[in-house]
Amino acid sequence: PTKSFGTGASYTYLRATTPVTGFDANGRPSGPGASDLGQEVDLHATYAIHTEAGPGPVLGLYGGVFLPGQAASNLILGSSVATEPAWELKSTLVMKF
Repeated sequence: PTKSFGTGASYTYLRATTPVTGFDANGRPSGPGASDLGQEVDLHATYAIHTEAGPGPVLGLYGGVFLPGQAASNLILGSSVATEPAWELKSTLVMKF
């Protein structure tokens, strides 16, 4: 059997086309608008085993972090209060029959 290892990464900066304002307890717009939705960084690694009979299992490990900007805080919390980063980590096993 042969083995192959792969990696990848991506970076995304998200910006709204129009400013996003916050809102108060009654749902009325409040505060200044912001366009910075945030940034995201993703990484992945895969490990595939190939056999004479064909493709074998592929193990994957994926992770990422989203760092919310002011506009994301306005959308989620209604104000520009800083929000915590959102993390993701997952693993996969793919087998084809």
